[in-house]
Amino acid sequence: MRIHSVEVAIVGGGPAGACTALLLAGLGHDVVLLERAPRWRWRACGVFAGPAAVQALRRMGLSDEDLRPLAQPVSAMRVESRRGAVFRLSYDGTGVLEDSAVGFDRERLDETLLERAADAGAQVRRGVRVEAVLLDGGRPRLRVLTGADSEPADGVIEARVLVGADGLRSIVAGAVGAAARAPFGNRTALTFHVPAQDVSVQ
Repeated sequence: MRIHSVEVAIVGGGPAGACTALLLAGLGHDVVLLERAPRWRWRACGVFAGPAAVQALRRMGLSDEDLRPLAQPVSAMRVESRRGAVFRLSYDGTGVLEDSAVGFDRERLDETLLERAADAGAQVRRGVRVEAVLLDGGRPRLRVLTGADSEPADGVIEARVLVGADGLRSIVAGAVGAAARAPFGNRTALTFHVPAQDVSVQ
């Protein structure tokens, strides 16, 4: 089986993995990012965030021009339950990116961050599924499969540093014994609707 050695391997191509790859590659490290989905897909998380998220993206090198298509300021939110209960969540911000909560266009955000990571020198590999994390010996090894149907084994990636940015059921966290149960019991899912003629959320 072919072994490919890198300095840093990152499992997961969401904002956490992409930002980590962007920062480390920008510092000159040899980085490979592995994302199992061959193309972007909807993830029901990370859509709404506070001003700190926008500030963090600015530290990643994104300008206001970059951020405007990615983040829509949210000054308030009207919440309606299926049984008819209605309430309004108000935020302290002024409705501009600098100090308001925001709603992210996750497709554009994720794609932008992956592109920036690749531009910084990271190898961004989509459609690669980590089948196992092997911790025998001095360096972690990832057994990976490629292709939409995870057919032919692509081999093993050996890394000096392994970063797990692969979500709640992280294969990396499980391999090192760091996996924990989610600190939630029954959870409520929220959906939202934005009129096509007015994309602002008031």
